[in-house]
Amino acid sequence: MEHLTRALELGSGAILWMTGVYTTPILHIALWRAGIAHCVLARPEHGFSTSPFFIRFINPFWIKVEARYLAERILITDDDPGRALLFTGERLKSNRAICIALGRQAWKLVPAPFRDVELQVPTGPINLARTFGATLLPVFVFRADDGCYEITVEPPLPTDPAADLDYRAIAQNFATLLEPLALRHPDQFGWETVGLVATPQAPKGPRREPGPRSSS
Repeated sequence: MEHLTRALELGSGAILWMTGVYTTPILHIALWRAGIAHCVLARPEHGFSTSPFFIRFINPFWIKVEARYLAERILITDDDPGRALLFTGERLKSNRAICIALGRQAWKLVPAPFRDVELQVPTGPINLARTFGATLLPVFVFRADDGCYEITVEPPLPTDPAADLDYRAIAQNFATLLEPLALRHPDQFGWETVGLVATPQAPKGPRREPGPRSSS
């Protein structure tokens, strides 16, 4: 809570950058219990699965439960993303906390090493924080072995408008924080919701053709 409280004291809002895990409703419950009115920026397919059947019949159960603990749900769609980003910016200027999940459905992604592959990190939350002066906080939620849930709010990522913006460095920072937790709780991490791709191989040198054989 220390990092989130300090961010809200600055008065420019906070972006809680979540990972794609099935325990994210726990974060909404915890913030609600702490008296923090927060919003979530989500896509229409948010929920258990992105299949048409789940979007229509199953995901609404997830969304209905989450709605009990949210001040507002802001829907972002591919056909009109600007409207949702405008609403999000207005909420940040009102010093709200906005939850945004890490996902591969983004317009621009930057790679960050993640074990033997690369994690594709969206630049949207970084740009929002920089544009509106909000604090960008990585947040991780996992269930511990004793059945309790652990919510960790990490120190803010560097998005100071007065400094040069290094997307890859910020993405690497996030991936470095996430990797040990994902490996510790692989059953809770939403592997299918994040972008993981094979690391590009280094180009090989020119092939050397064998020379003529000498006869003896």
